[in-house]
Amino acid sequence: MVARLRPQSHEAFLRLQVFPAEQAQVDWAYFGSVMVGRAKRQLSCFVTTLSWSRALYLEFFFDQTMENFLRGHVRAFQAWSGAPRVILYDNLRSAVLERRGDQIHFNPRLLELAAHYHFVPRPCQVRAGNQKGRVERAIRFVRDSFWAGRVFTTLAECNRQALVWRDEVAHQRRWPDDSARTVAQAFTEEQPRLLPLPLHPFSTDRMETVCSRKTIYVHFDLNDYSIPPEAVGRPLTLVASDTEVRILDGAAEIARHHRSYDRQKRILDPAHEQALLRTKRKAIHATRAGRSGKRSLAGAGLRRRRIGRQPKCTTAPLAGSVRRSRFAPRHS
Repeated sequence: MVARLRPQSHEAFLRLQVFPAEQAQVDWAYFGSVMVGRAKRQLSCFVTTLSWSRALYLEFFFDQTMENFLRGHVRAFQAWSGAPRVILYDNLRSAVLERRGDQIHFNPRLLELAAHYHFVPRPCQVRAGNQKGRVERAIRFVRDSFWAGRVFTTLAECNRQALVWRDEVAHQRRWPDDSARTVAQAFTEEQPRLLPLPLHPFSTDRMETVCSRKTIYVHFDLNDYSIPPEAVGRPLTLVASDTEVRILDGAAEIARHHRSYDRQKRILDPAHEQALLRTKRKAIHATRAGRSGKRSLAGAGLRRRRIGRQPKCTTAPLAGSVRRSRFAPRHS
């Protein structure tokens, strides 16, 4: 009773004041799991907003890997045609690997991205989500205005709808600092002050070493991708974007496939299988096409043998004729 009657103190905060193009805020938002074929994928949204104009960029991914984290930054900078000077992060693993007091160990890949685009990464204090309140409110706005009741069949379709919603809804709302202007109008004023982009975008592809010991497939992200038979047994480099998987032998590209987000799929280039069949004729019976061809040839041979064994055609007796039995006595 005393606790309920005792006056409660509320912490007071100062309102964030920033200059145009000075700061952006970044965070992930989790939107549940979706089934892609037989694979269960975690749907997450990368959200970043410019603190002055509140212009935002959002993109959905199937996971929160470092590659997608970097990819979201690069595509946001391309959408804005520039980069802010400071980006504020929560203490997520993609940004901060370790923290001891004021000593911060940033993720090396994030530092490479920051050096490429000349911005300064800055983490929030521990358990101080209010320091990045603008991206938190942007995520809440995405959940309430865009995501509620949304229907889509592919990730590409979901992201297409998200960008349409951003341009037609999010950027057309009233700007909080001046209700006479929209967010889009404020961004038009802020955009020329952003840092110019470098000539080449930062590479966000995932690279790893792969090797196939026996088959013409290498394994990556729950699926198998084919390689030429002469590359079996050699160490190769797999380079994966969010849409493509490339396989390199040294500096030479030997295979390119569309990336699958299903599981236990075999993505086959028919040329790789044909090259193997030319070197191993017996291997044709191990393929689905070879087995069906063998069955069709066996069936054709059986039909020919049946046709060859058909009895000779005999003439049927004429209508009305009487066939005499050889046992009937002859009349003289």
